[in-house]
Amino acid sequence: MQGLTAFQTPKVTVAASEGLLTYTLIPALMGRDKHELPLDRGLVKAELPKLAFSTASAKADISVMATSPGDLPRVSGAVHVRRVGTMNFVPVASRDFLHELRGVSSFDDLGALPLLDIGIYRAIRGLDAWNGLVAAKDGEGVQVAPNTPKVQRPLLSGEGVSILPDYSTLYEQSLEVVDVPAPSMAVSLWLVSHEDTLREPSVRELYDLLAGMFTASSWYRDK
Repeated sequence: MQGLTAFQTPKVTVAASEGLLTYTLIPALMGRDKHELPLDRGLVKAELPKLAFSTASAKADISVMATSPGDLPRVSGAVHVRRVGTMNFVPVASRDFLHELRGVSSFDDLGALPLLDIGIYRAIRGLDAWNGLVAAKDGEGVQVAPNTPKVQRPLLSGEGVSILPDYSTLYEQSLEVVDVPAPSMAVSLWLVSHEDTLREPSVRELYDLLAGMFTASSWYRDK
C-alpha cells in the first residue's frame, strides 16, 4: 500500500554493572556465547529489539541495579521498580592456588591470604563480611580491581582469593569455591525503568522478559 511508512522499533538501552553485562545479560540476550547460565536464553520467544548496553543507569531505558539487602534503589521520579532476585556471593580462587593452600579452615583465615577486591563491593552492606577482611589488611596484600572483568586475570592466574556470584564457577573450569564455611554475602537485584519509558512496547516487553528470566532462575533466589 502506497503512502504508508514503516517505523523501526526504537533501540532499547540496558544498564547494569560491568560484571552483570559481560557475564550474564549480554550472553543471555545476544546469544553470542555458549555460556547462557544463570539466565535461560530459552525464555526468549520473540525477536528482540535492537539493544545497547551501558553502565550508566541514568541514560538507560532499563537498569538492573544492585543494593544491600533491605534497601531500595536510589532513584527518584516516576519510576517503576521491581525486585527480581538475590545475587549470592562465595569466596573463590583458581584450582592451582587452592592446590597449594594449607591451614585454611574458616572464612576469617582467608584474611591471611592475598585478596583480590572489587571496588564497588565496599558500598554494599550485604558484603560486609568480605569488606571486613579487606579492611583489616589495611592495603597490604590486597589488589583492587574496578569491576569483575578486571579481576578475572589475576584471579585465574592464582594471585589470590576473591568473592564472586556463586554461579561463577560455571564459566571457568579453573575456578573453584573455597571450601570453608562462609557467612551470608548477598545483594538484591532490581529492575528499574521510568514509567513513561515503559509505555514504549519494546521497552515493556524487554522489561517483562528480563523480570521473567531472573525470577525463573534458581541462582537468584535467597539462600
